Amino acid sequence: MEPLSSFCFHSMTALAPAVMAKLVIEDVWQCPMANIEPELSSDILAGAVFSKFGGVMLVSSMSTPALVAELLCCKMGRMRQQSLLTVIAAWVRDFVKSEAAEASPSVISSS
Repeated sequence: MEPLSSFCFHSMTALAPAVMAKLVIEDVWQCPMANIEPELSSDILAGAVFSKFGGVMLVSSMSTPALVAELLCCKMGRMRQQSLLTVIAAWVRDFVKSEAAEASPSVISSS
């Protein structure tokens, strides 16, 4: 996978791992985090906190969607991880493209 676009979005860079995990969970499964299987949301939250995944990783061209998915899924069992890596990576790719498109064109640099 190609690196994520680099863009300036200060409010996202300040997001903590737990907030980013909640955003991913609710966007991927299209429902509130409270409605998600507790073990699944716990695994993603643990992965985000363990890997120190924050919003800054989504605005940096040093990351790829696959890397972000691996970080978020690092605390899952292998079978669950294999079934979710592609889904989460696709969400990351689409989310970053959407956010970058909304950012000012003068601060977007596509890699």
